Amino acid sequence: MTVGTVEKIISGGWGIIRENSKVIFLSHVLPGEKVSYRIKEKAKGIYWGELLGIIEAAPERIEAPCHYYGTCGGCVFQHMEYSTQKQLKQTIFQAEMKRIGKQDVHIDHYYESPPFQYRIRGRLKGHQSGRVGFVRKGTHHVYPIDHCLLFTEEMNHFLAQWNNLDSPPFFFHSQRIRFLFWP
Repeated sequence: MTVGTVEKIISGGWGIIRENSKVIFLSHVLPGEKVSYRIKEKAKGIYWGELLGIIEAAPERIEAPCHYYGTCGGCVFQHMEYSTQKQLKQTIFQAEMKRIGKQDVHIDHYYESPPFQYRIRGRLKGHQSGRVGFVRKGTHHVYPIDHCLLFTEEMNHFLAQWNNLDSPPFFFHSQRIRFLFWP
């Protein structure tokens, strides 16, 4: 077990910890948090860590409202207040524009979505049972879900009906499903 302090959050919700000459990527952390972790794997010079515990939590940390959070592989920001999510997303966007686009971008105004029920499209994958769900982060395992806080009511209605069928009409295993609902 190693202890470190999260420096910042980057695209994909990954927190960065620097240890000697290593840069370790951790999920479900916030900037400034002191955490315990272990290095899970090294791939192409990148260290991927596993969060073991929060030693000193950031004041913006909250209990994620979704009971699938951390399991389904979807959301990466539900462990923080919504105002913090918006600020981090803006910071990440500006950093990516500078890094990739070589542009210093200042955002005076932007259109913000509500914290929940704003997604009108989703990418799910079929489970061997015929149910659909999200792929758990870092694996190929499909985690079937019946409801997503980010999906619209129509999408959740479809998802619940599909995943509660006794025998789904066709088999989706190993296929990605994209669906779109217009409000």
